[in-house]
Amino acid sequence: MSVEVKAHPNENIESLLRRFKKAVERSGILQELKQRERYQKPSELRHAAAMERKRKIAKMTRKMQEMEEKDDDFGTDEEKEATKKQFIRQQSH
Repeated sequence: MSVEVKAHPNENIESLLRRFKKAVERSGILQELKQRERYQKPSELRHAAAMERKRKIAKMTRKMQEMEEKDDDFGTDEEKEATKKQFIRQQSH
């Protein structure tokens, strides 16, 4: 993986360096480097994935509860259900 950032005419070093750092962050190079620092057993990977799923479910549950509290005064039950389904679809992607 390589990251290339070309300097614009009359661009100062600080802004060029900032753009480079953002490009490196977006490419995921540093994240991959940190993951490869030490070997993770397959059981550790499964455990981490399970914990991530639990965090996502908890977050989605909190957001759903906030939506229900906020939307108690708005719309019919069908509209609320449609909104919930749309929210769940957005969170799953």
